[in-house]
Formats: sequence, structure tokens, C-alpha cells
Amino acid sequence: MKRLLLTVPFLVVAPAALADEVTVLSAPILPQVMVLYASEGASFPTTPEAAEALVDASALSFDDLANACAALDGLYDIVPEPSTPDEIARNYDEIARCSYDHYTSKPYWIPALVDEVDICARTLGDEWHLLSEAEVTSFTEDELTFIQTTLASVNEGAGWGNFYFSMRAWVRATDGSIAQADLTPGLTTPRVTPLPVAASDSAWTSHYEGGLGLRCVRTETVEPE
Repeated sequence: MKRLLLTVPFLVVAPAALADEVTVLSAPILPQVMVLYASEGASFPTTPEAAEALVDASALSFDDLANACAALDGLYDIVPEPSTPDEIARNYDEIARCSYDHYTSKPYWIPALVDEVDICARTLGDEWHLLSEAEVTSFTEDELTFIQTTLASVNEGAGWGNFYFSMRAWVRATDGSIAQADLTPGLTTPRVTPLPVAASDSAWTSHYEGGLGLRCVRTETVEPE
């Protein structure tokens, strides 16, 4: 049986009565866009090594941001271990605001970079990978509702967190292409759809302002408690 764990930032765990295979979903990895801007378009890396170096120079994990922002002399009201929807929502808003103020970070990854580099593995570890279409379509409505409930006070508002930590995400489609996914429960339209830009477009190597979160997943076995 598969169950879902959501990292806010790592981990909110559903109780386990029996040993179980679980899916762990990360908070989004955000890029420092001023670093990306200098290497997009005609300046986009031409070798795998250069593309990986660009990811290493620009990627910020949620943990990186939470720790760095909390250390900025009380400028941001970040709860170390949030336990309520209000605390989680406030953390998202504060970390998003700090991301912009201090790291010029926005959810504006370059499609070609997401396609060519395993950003999840390089940033979080080898056991992580980009959310796939198969994983998106395997989520039950209860699991999607769990994700939304965890983020509901963010997504229902108009704060910074609504933009940085939305229910929309980059995804590796079944055909191997990079696409976009909507994790909102109750959708009557396809969850995974093509990006508005194609690999053949010049915009493929420029930052994409679609507000997609780069979320990563891994699987693990939870032993009985």
C-alpha cells in the first residue's frame, strides 16, 4: 500500500500501523533568478557540466532558505517546527518574502535546465527525482486533499506563499518530456498538460514565469511503530 508523506519541510508523516512503502513529496526548490538570467537564452550552457554548475550555483532548498532566513536577526517570523495550518502558512509567506528580498529567488526555472539536469538529485540527494506523471496520476483524491489541506491557507490567500508554493508543479511526463501538473483535488481537466513552450522554441532556454514549483519525490519503507 502506498501512502503519502509531505515535507513541510521534512517530514509530516502519516501514522504507520504496518510496514509500508510511502511517497515523500518535497517542498519546492527555488532558483536564484539573477544567476539564471545571466545564463539564459544565447548564454545557456552548452555542456552538461556547465548546466550542472548552473544548478549548483542557483538552487536553494526549502531547508536552506528556512535556516538562512531565520538567522537574519528577526527580520522574518519563522516558526522552527510549525504544527498548525496558520504557522505553516506564515512560514511559507515569510520564507517566500525572504527568498525574494535577500536571494532574488522566484519559481522561475529554465525549462531546458529542468529537462537536462536532475535538479532534485543534485540539490537534495541521489534518492530524490522530479515528480513524474505516473506519480501524479497515482495520487488518490484523499492524498491530493492532504497536500492541499497542508497548503490550503497559502493557496486560498493572496500572500507571497501563494505564488512560491502553489499546487502547480514541474513534472516529467510519460513520454519523457517536461510538462506541468496541477495537484488540486477534484479536477475535471487533465492533471498533466504540456508546457506552453516547446523544446524547439527559443523560449525553452529562458526562464519560465508560470509559477510552477519544482517538487521532488522519493520512496521509502516505514517500519511498524
